[in-house]
Amino acid sequence: MLSRTPSRTSARSLRPLLQVTLAVICLQALVQGLVAHSVLAQTWWDTEWVRLHLRLAHPGAAYAKRLPQPGWQDWVPSAATAVGSTAALIVLALLVVHSGRGWWLLAVAVLPLVPTELAPGTWAPPLTNQVAYALVWPAGATQPHLTWAWVSAGVTSLLVALPAAALAATGYRRPSVSPGQVLARLFPAALAVLAYVGWQAAAGRSTDPFLAGWYGLLFVVGAMTMTG
Repeated sequence: MLSRTPSRTSARSLRPLLQVTLAVICLQALVQGLVAHSVLAQTWWDTEWVRLHLRLAHPGAAYAKRLPQPGWQDWVPSAATAVGSTAALIVLALLVVHSGRGWWLLAVAVLPLVPTELAPGTWAPPLTNQVAYALVWPAGATQPHLTWAWVSAGVTSLLVALPAAALAATGYRRPSVSPGQVLARLFPAALAVLAYVGWQAAAGRSTDPFLAGWYGLLFVVGAMTMTG
């Protein structure tokens, strides 16, 4: 009997990982699509309900024309952006685990949870699905409602971590790299970042420390992956 070739064996071992990754991306696409479509549909019905009430109360007064119902062009691009950003983070987390740093997948998974200032003194994770901001800033609200922002970020964080955790569970390991070697490999890239920050400061442009920290964490994770 012929023995199995290494390529066929490795392809079979990667099949569960591919299935988990595809399932996660499809789940995110379903959730983001339903949210975007539902938000636009509810907004349209709320507007139509107000218009009909005004028409019944004041038949002789001028009223706004009936708005067209939202089509796929209004919600698909926003949902696709959310799915694309999630897929990019999943790939980054997989690369981190593939480079032998399993616990670093948590640094990638928490990126969707990093808050930004939505209003003065109010912090919440940003939404990649722009249509869903209608849930955070309802019509007539003076302050944002942060529940959906945190729930959405938590779900995205969990979905990002699942495929990388599945790869880490296979016991994949690469030879460890000493901290000195890591710092030496990151040093040229760190110089480029410092030069950019200095150029921004010299131009008189203030940098948001939280935004800079978000980009810094993303840079460190990506640089650790690319440098092996």
